[in-house]
Amino acid sequence: MSRREKNGAARETDSVNVSLFTDQLIERISRRAYELYELRGGARGHDAEDWLDAERLVRLETAARSREQG
Repeated sequence: MSRREKNGAARETDSVNVSLFTDQLIERISRRAYELYELRGGARGHDAEDWLDAERLVRLETAARSREQG
Protein backbone atom coordinates (compact mmCIF):
# COMPACT_ATOMS: atom_id res chain seq x y z
CA MET A 1 0.00 0.00 0.00
CA SER A 2 1.41 3.36 -0.95
CA ARG A 3 1.74 6.22 1.45
CA ARG A 4 -1.06 8.03 -0.35
CA GLU A 5 -3.41 5.04 0.15
CA LYS A 6 -2.52 4.90 3.83
CA ASN A 7 -3.23 8.59 4.23
CA GLY A 8 -6.48 8.28 2.31
CA ALA A 9 -7.61 5.37 4.49
CA ALA A 10 -6.76 7.33 7.61
CA ARG A 11 -8.75 10.29 6.38
CA GLU A 12 -11.79 8.12 5.71
CA THR A 13 -11.61 6.61 9.19
CA ASP A 14 -11.14 10.02 10.78
CA SER A 15 -14.13 11.46 8.95
CA VAL A 16 -16.32 8.55 10.11
CA ASN A 17 -15.20 9.09 13.70
CA VAL A 18 -15.85 12.82 13.44
CA SER A 19 -19.26 12.18 11.92
CA LEU A 20 -20.23 9.81 14.74
CA PHE A 21 -18.95 12.24 17.34
CA THR A 22 -20.83 15.10 15.71
CA ASP A 23 -24.06 13.08 15.55
CA GLN A 24 -23.73 12.17 19.22
CA LEU A 25 -22.96 15.75 20.17
CA ILE A 26 -25.96 17.07 18.27
CA GLU A 27 -28.19 14.47 19.93
CA ARG A 28 -26.97 15.46 23.40
CA ILE A 29 -27.48 19.15 22.66
CA SER A 30 -30.93 18.46 21.27
CA ARG A 31 -31.97 16.54 24.38
CA ARG A 32 -30.60 19.24 26.66
CA ALA A 33 -32.37 21.99 24.69
CA TYR A 34 -35.64 20.10 25.05
CA GLU A 35 -35.03 19.77 28.80
CA LEU A 36 -34.53 23.54 29.00
CA TYR A 37 -37.76 24.05 27.02
CA GLU A 38 -39.61 21.82 29.46
CA LEU A 39 -38.10 23.59 32.48
CA ARG A 40 -39.39 26.84 31.01
CA GLY A 41 -42.86 25.31 31.09
CA GLY A 42 -43.01 24.74 27.35
CA ALA A 43 -42.98 28.45 26.58
CA ARG A 44 -42.43 28.92 22.87
CA GLY A 45 -40.20 31.44 21.17
CA HIS A 46 -36.95 30.60 22.95
CA ASP A 47 -35.70 27.78 20.74
CA ALA A 48 -32.48 29.51 19.67
CA GLU A 49 -31.73 30.55 23.25
CA ASP A 50 -32.41 27.01 24.50
CA TRP A 51 -30.16 25.52 21.79
CA LEU A 52 -27.28 27.88 22.53
CA ASP A 53 -27.59 27.35 26.29
CA ALA A 54 -27.72 23.58 25.76
CA GLU A 55 -24.69 23.69 23.48
CA ARG A 56 -22.72 25.65 26.07
CA LEU A 57 -23.72 23.26 28.88
CA VAL A 58 -22.91 20.12 26.89
CA ARG A 59 -19.53 21.48 25.84
CA LEU A 60 -18.71 22.39 29.45
CA GLU A 61 -19.69 18.88 30.58
CA THR A 62 -17.59 17.34 27.81
CA ALA A 63 -14.58 19.46 28.77
CA ALA A 64 -14.98 18.56 32.45
CA ARG A 65 -15.10 14.84 31.60
CA SER A 66 -11.97 15.19 29.47
CA ARG A 67 -10.11 16.85 32.33
CA GLU A 68 -11.20 14.09 34.75
CA GLN A 69 -9.98 11.39 32.35
CA GLY A 70 -6.84 13.28 31.34
